[in-house]
Amino acid sequence: MQSYFGYYEEEQYAIFQDMKYMNMLRECSWGLLHSVLAKKQVNNSLDYYKHAKHLIERLQQGFNQF
Repeated sequence: MQSYFGYYEEEQYAIFQDMKYMNMLRECSWGLLHSVLAKKQVNNSLDYYKHAKHLIERLQQGFNQF
C-alpha cells in the first residue's frame, strides 16, 4: 500500500482487503453462472466450474490477504 499511495493507513488496508474479497466472490459467481451456460456450447476452452472452484479454495485458504 505504501508503495502505491506513498503512505500506509490501516483503514485503507482493511478496505482494500474487503474489495479484493468481494472481487473474488464476484469472479466465483461469474464462473458458476457460466459453467451452467457453457454446457450448451461445444467450443469452450475455459472450464468455468474449475475456475470457480479454484477461487473458492483460494478464499478458504485466505489468499485474498497479503
